[in-house]
Amino acid sequence: MPHRAGYRRRVSPTPCDELMAGGGPELIVPTSPSVGIVATIPHGGRSVPPPFDTAMAVEPITLWSDWFTRELYEFLPRFGVTVVRTSLSRFVADPNRDPTTGHGRFWNSVVPASDWEGMALYRRPLTRVEVADRVAAAHTPFHRLLDHAIEAVLAQHGRVLVLDLHSFGMDLDVDVDLGNQRGGSASAEVTGAVGSAFESHGFKVGYNHRFPGGWTVGRVGRMSGVDAVQVELNQRRYLNPVQAGDPARVPDQGGDNFADAAHRLECVIADVTRPWRTLHPTSVRRRAEAPDDSRGGACRPR
Repeated sequence: MPHRAGYRRRVSPTPCDELMAGGGPELIVPTSPSVGIVATIPHGGRSVPPPFDTAMAVEPITLWSDWFTRELYEFLPRFGVTVVRTSLSRFVADPNRDPTTGHGRFWNSVVPASDWEGMALYRRPLTRVEVADRVAAAHTPFHRLLDHAIEAVLAQHGRVLVLDLHSFGMDLDVDVDLGNQRGGSASAEVTGAVGSAFESHGFKVGYNHRFPGGWTVGRVGRMSGVDAVQVELNQRRYLNPVQAGDPARVPDQGGDNFADAAHRLECVIADVTRPWRTLHPTSVRRRAEAPDDSRGGACRPR
């Protein structure tokens, strides 16, 4: 399926596919020369299709997400980055949780029974079968695609940086919080290089503060040849600051704040990708095919 600078590949059919036509996890592979980076956007989706909305005590459309992160990072395939993302809400099954953690508290369950403030999301507890169906539809295929992407990029480049892209609404004194599980999922050198790219384009960066890295970076960061960094972007940098962090409303997309953040993020990614363009020595592709650094030339802080 053509998609601007890349194409989308959906995971192999699951028992719930007939219920989720046109939705779910997807892999976006760049048609421009790839770099050794895979990006994940696990919490940008908002869809809660039937039957997963059964017994919900809240309107699914109001459920919190990492607002508009899919749209904010739409440019990634143009920079050679392979992307795994989903249209499904994290409240179907959270890709950034251990799939064995069942149905319980928001912060440590794959299918949360309540939101981050403890408010019940369902009129009754879900059954084990219902939880398993949600994991099979939303979590398992997401990580199957992620593993496929890492394997393919590793074969081509010999090393991979995984950027797990999120956003937060808390009023923290940073624009970006980078988490590498305190050195457990990525080296200090790699994490610092990502942080320097953000800082050079006007973002205030913290390391392993409120978000030291979740289940996904912990899992893939243990793979040979992989560094994995969780990137948490303050929503006040790209949303209306009055709306950011307000759980009672769905924020508006667009505006000057969004456009400025999107431009700066393109500049950040242009810088981050440069050290990751060298191909694996056994690759049949030539180094000359790698993208020219000049495409980042338009990146200037606004």
